[in-house]
Amino acid sequence: MPGAFSQNPSFDGSGGKPFTVKSFMPPRSEWRGLLEVTLDAMVILDSDGSFLDVNEAACELFCCSRAELLNSSINRVTEPGFDFAECQQKLEDQGRIRGSFCIICQEREIREVDYAITYQATGSYHVLALRDVTQTKQAQKTVKQLQKKLQDHDQRHRQELTSLQSQLKATQQLLSRLTIEQVEASVPSEQNCLKQISRHIPGIIYQFRMRPDGSYHFPYASEGIREIYGVSPEAVREDAGVIFDIIHPDDVAGMEQSIHSSREQGIPWYYEYRIIKNKGDIVWLLGHATPKDLPDGSTIWYGYIRDITRQKDLESHQRRLLAILESTSDFIGTADAAGNILYLNRTWQNFYNDLGKIPKRLEDSCPAWVLELIFKEGLPDAHRLGIWHGQTALLTPTGEEIPVEQVIMHHTSESENEEYFSTIIRDIRDRQAKERQLQQLTQQLKEAQALGHVGNWSFDIAKQDITWSDEVFRIFGMHPSQGEPTFEEHVQQFHPDDIPRFLKYTNDAKTGIPQDFDIRIVRPNGEIAYINTRVQVELENNHPVKLFGVVIDITQRKKIEEELRDEEAQTRALLNAIPDMMFRYNREAVFLDYKPSRDVAAFEDPQNFVGKNIADIFPEAFATVVKGIIDETFKSGEPQIFEYKLPVPGMDQHFESRFVKATDTEVLSLIRDISDRKRAERERQELLVRTQILNSISLKIRDSLDLDRIIESTVAAIFDELEVGFCCFGLSKKENNKDYFYVLNERKDEDVPSFLGRYSLEDFPKIYAALMEKRPYLINSIQTCDDVSVKSLFQNSPLQSYCAIPISISGGRLGGFHLGYTRETQEWEDDDIWLLQEIANQVAIAIQQADLYREAQSKSEELSQAYRQLQDTQIQLLQAEKMSSLGQLVGGIAHEINNPVSFIYGNLDYAAEYSQGLIELCQRYSQAYPNPPEEISNYREAIDLEFIIDDFPKIITSMKYGATRIRDIVKSLRTFSRLDESSLKDVELHENLDSTLVLLRNRLHQDNSPQKIQVIKHYGNLPKVSCYSGLLNQVFMNLLMNAIDAIEVKRKNLDSDQLEQYQGQVTLTTRLASANTITITIADNGCGMSASTQEKIFNPFFTTKPVGTGTGMGLPTSYQIITQSHQGKLKCQSTLGEGTQFIIELPLNIQLKRHPQG
Repeated sequence: MPGAFSQNPSFDGSGGKPFTVKSFMPPRSEWRGLLEVTLDAMVILDSDGSFLDVNEAACELFCCSRAELLNSSINRVTEPGFDFAECQQKLEDQGRIRGSFCIICQEREIREVDYAITYQATGSYHVLALRDVTQTKQAQKTVKQLQKKLQDHDQRHRQELTSLQSQLKATQQLLSRLTIEQVEASVPSEQNCLKQISRHIPGIIYQFRMRPDGSYHFPYASEGIREIYGVSPEAVREDAGVIFDIIHPDDVAGMEQSIHSSREQGIPWYYEYRIIKNKGDIVWLLGHATPKDLPDGSTIWYGYIRDITRQKDLESHQRRLLAILESTSDFIGTADAAGNILYLNRTWQNFYNDLGKIPKRLEDSCPAWVLELIFKEGLPDAHRLGIWHGQTALLTPTGEEIPVEQVIMHHTSESENEEYFSTIIRDIRDRQAKERQLQQLTQQLKEAQALGHVGNWSFDIAKQDITWSDEVFRIFGMHPSQGEPTFEEHVQQFHPDDIPRFLKYTNDAKTGIPQDFDIRIVRPNGEIAYINTRVQVELENNHPVKLFGVVIDITQRKKIEEELRDEEAQTRALLNAIPDMMFRYNREAVFLDYKPSRDVAAFEDPQNFVGKNIADIFPEAFATVVKGIIDETFKSGEPQIFEYKLPVPGMDQHFESRFVKATDTEVLSLIRDISDRKRAERERQELLVRTQILNSISLKIRDSLDLDRIIESTVAAIFDELEVGFCCFGLSKKENNKDYFYVLNERKDEDVPSFLGRYSLEDFPKIYAALMEKRPYLINSIQTCDDVSVKSLFQNSPLQSYCAIPISISGGRLGGFHLGYTRETQEWEDDDIWLLQEIANQVAIAIQQADLYREAQSKSEELSQAYRQLQDTQIQLLQAEKMSSLGQLVGGIAHEINNPVSFIYGNLDYAAEYSQGLIELCQRYSQAYPNPPEEISNYREAIDLEFIIDDFPKIITSMKYGATRIRDIVKSLRTFSRLDESSLKDVELHENLDSTLVLLRNRLHQDNSPQKIQVIKHYGNLPKVSCYSGLLNQVFMNLLMNAIDAIEVKRKNLDSDQLEQYQGQVTLTTRLASANTITITIADNGCGMSASTQEKIFNPFFTTKPVGTGTGMGLPTSYQIITQSHQGKLKCQSTLGEGTQFIIELPLNIQLKRHPQG
């Protein structure tokens, strides 16, 4: 960045150039902050009109930078008619003045500015507030011009229109007497007459005819057609196509539509449209004509066309002006001399926010005192001078007064017999608040100058007289009573070495060039002091007549600068002692300078960095990250730390960079090489990882005594953590006096073949020897090793290196881990070998523990088996006794119930027959004796004979249905009661299932109950099955009752809406699975079971039912009956919340030596 380095000296890192360490946060005065937040331009002037300070708005107004303005004066940037000296005199008398002047910008643009200047006597400075009113003035002038033009144009247009209408009427009367043939071949005298008339009429007088076939032509057109359309009358006499060709494309359709509408409706044609001339100019035309139908079916128009382009331009300009008035934030309106409001712009509407509250008269919008001011001063002055300025107030809808600045302008109509006023009003609440802040600022500025010891002086060139303020005397070590020195004496007060410079600055100032310089003086006591002198020149007729300026004692500042230079030298020495490399960036991440370091290797020669953006030096991704960190440093003000890796000559190095905000525009970056630290961290991390791997594997080994699981998890851990291509574990085994090695478990990459299987250790002598000697066997490159057996083993695999780690196992067995990389390795790392040996030791301990556990588990299993057999025998005895007693009881009850039911069922048919005969007798008697005695009639009504005749057959039918149901239940009880049968029988299993369902009818809630459980049967075609029927009935009963219980549990857990949608179902499915096997499936859609519950359901005494409602023996007994008594299988499949199904597999024929319960 050219020019940046002169203002920002570099570190002492490129040729020993000096550098300056700047304060990170330079102090700011309160008044400076107030200047910057002010929207209007604000400047501070000294008594000579030189700029002491400006805000950003002032820089924009004068089109200059702050530095340029501070080296200038108010007279230099204003028009020649403005004299600050006159303002100075008025300020001393009045304290504050207002006015306006013009300023000249760098582009020679002249801007009109309103100003307010305040005089500060104690500080000898002035506060100047400026506002650019150029656009406002131009808008006011434009409004007046447009209003005048519009009035002139309107009056001229009305006169032209009246004249044209008269001429057109005369022309139409003349043309109406002519037929089409007469027009085409008219008498020369008439043509001459018409030409003479049309020559004095601007525009075109024409006849336009539409033939019956729809074509157009102009039988007659005046010479004006040449000027407007650029064609001759003869060119359109037969065909008007050339006219339609130049009509604007957007207007052609509307033109034709208007012509047809005029013809069809017989109305005058009136249309505004555009044409495009040869040069591309667009011209607006207005045409109007009167149609007349002719006998031949054609229509002819008599009309006139004129150019309205200027009118359209004026209308467009007026619309733009109105848009400006409507969009401005100022209040703009017009009113007559009586105070009636004529117009208000949109700002007024937004201000009142209610169209009903918009004022109609002046007194509705302002306080009484403002109304009085306007009528007594504003309107008269505006009438006399044309314009009036003043501060007034507006009333809000709530009655609050808002201070405003108001301009009133006087206008008269064209006839000068009507007058009205326009006004522009601006809300100045913000400006007044800023002025109050400015007053506080001014007071602070006074106090600051009193403490700053700034003196002012002047020098009359002609008289050679010097005038000093009291502070100048103090600065030069004199007392005001001594009087000012002569110019020659004053020159001698400067340091002898600086006198030539002082004389040069003085002579340059006399040419009209302002001066600002630091110089040394020698006080009467011999003390050397430093002063800053600023010189301005006063011209008269372009000749300098006076020099004036200020003198500031900067001795203390110079001492501080000297101290800073000493501190700078110390800081330079400190920076050179720091081993870090340093860079300085600006906000755009451009390198400003650097300090190299012997301890930090450079990505590139740092001298090539200066003046370049970081993106021009480093990779894009890295540069983007650094730019983000620089932005965050500026944003937060906090140091940012960034670690990264970059390639430097010979290797990749790690660096740490600390970014610190130095100033508002610069960031320092301290770079340190942390490669050694990163390597140490990486080694510690690798050691930690190995330790964690070892601990993880050790935990897995301790968590299990299952040898297969231990080996599998260990092999997987080694494969994953060491990232090898192959890892396996094997054990030796002696067979036929020969040692074999069995690979039991492996993990490998996809392209590595499997090595599971048996291998003879004699074929691998070197590996065999290493295993026997309990030492690792390492091969870095299989292709170049001298072990032929290993080469042969891995010749068809991608493995390139190999390692075997032995494991010490008791009993003379050999074990070990075998690993391989799919790449060659320079050398197997000691850390990896140590880790593998530690793992091997852990595995050896685990194998020994697993052997001991297996031995103990084997003995424990024998005891458990004996206990289970004893428990099963006890269950069988208890169950056999219970089922035998239950069978006898059920059989006896069924027998006792069956006899009376059979008696009832057998006589019901006779009772139905007898009752039918008696009913028929009654009916015949009624037919034979329709009028029985009164006693019989009364008795007949008392017993409701008609109801008995109708209901008695139904009673007989109900009794028969009930007896049938009792008989079915008895039959089911007899079928179910075969619990004590001791021999195998061929049974129809469907009958057993149906009998069990009949017994559970009450639990199933049949007969259309709301809680009914639907039973779905999918019976296959089954042969008779050889089985113990009573035992199977017991299984069916247990499984069906469990299904019903599960459905009822699910019902209890459903809410009312879900319960209405839920239908409990039990599904029975039978099928012939194979030639010798059948399956019976009992499924429900109840509550289901979790996986943990399913694991325990066949354990004796396990139940999920509440205490007292379940024994936990139903499913264990069923399992025993199916698996042991019938050599079948009983399986369970369940999903929690969805349902359960039990699957029974039975052989068609079983052969047992004894009864299962015998």
